[in-house]
Amino acid sequence: MGIVTNRNTLYGYKNTNGMIACDTSEKLIVAMIFDKYINEGCSFANIAAYLNERNVIYSEYRPEWDKNKIARIIGDERYTGGNGYPTLIAPSVFEKATHIRSTKQARDNMIDADSISPKKAIGSIVCGECGEKMWKRHDKRYTIEDHWYCKNEECGTVVAIANADLADRVLFMANKLIRNGGSRPIGVDDINTWSESDADADSEARGLDAEVMRLLDSIDPEKEKIKCLIYECASAKYRGLSCEEAKTGLMMASLIKAGLTTALSRDVLNKAMKEIRLYKEGAIEILLINGWTITEDTEYGNEDTDGMGVRTYNTA
Repeated sequence: MGIVTNRNTLYGYKNTNGMIACDTSEKLIVAMIFDKYINEGCSFANIAAYLNERNVIYSEYRPEWDKNKIARIIGDERYTGGNGYPTLIAPSVFEKATHIRSTKQARDNMIDADSISPKKAIGSIVCGECGEKMWKRHDKRYTIEDHWYCKNEECGTVVAIANADLADRVLFMANKLIRNGGSRPIGVDDINTWSESDADADSEARGLDAEVMRLLDSIDPEKEKIKCLIYECASAKYRGLSCEEAKTGLMMASLIKAGLTTALSRDVLNKAMKEIRLYKEGAIEILLINGWTITEDTEYGNEDTDGMGVRTYNTA
């Protein structure tokens, strides 16, 4: 391959008498990059490694390829022609690469069989034995290549569980929670105690509701006074709402909106799950943001539903 002394000119092109022209040898490399990305499913890093192994030079002063250089080529529309650049890549090829790239970026934000890792995992992965955080190692020497290690050396818990298995089991529990609409798991007690202040707030809200209705039925309702009473009523209802119930309502709103699925976004699951606990014997628990702890065997009550399996949260 010819050596280019600088990269002031876009890779694949050369400057000839002040005009941008196609560089024949680099044109082949550009075409190969798009082909590997589109037809072989290679990542940017894989393509860069492939070129480096074959001593393909990017430029004299920066000869090595990296994933960022590949990404810039895949994302540069000038290769389709226009703005003084000869066409190296058909517009349809560029569009296909762009579609694949956007799809991959969306998939990177999903929890699926391949996306559980210490940086990407939903919530925190913690040791069920001692509560310390865990870290993961991938080792091809083992039948189950993924192992989670407790950071607490005195505990020393090691859990062997494949990414796909962990992701599938977490999604199973999430979908089970969605199907039951947020009804309280059987055996899980109310985390909050009902205090006198809660009862006072509830009574105040009912009184304000009645006053608002009375004013609305009057001949000449005072709009500003009604508006103020509505705000006071809303505030009283909020004070009377238990912490668990409020968090459960927010949690289920996110999950139910997402619906049953084979892959939930980490953002959605992080709104529902505080931590995932792994145990030596292979059991998994999930601590939800509202304080509930659920497992794969958790059973749910179906009380307080609206007839469609979705719990209604009555704040009146």
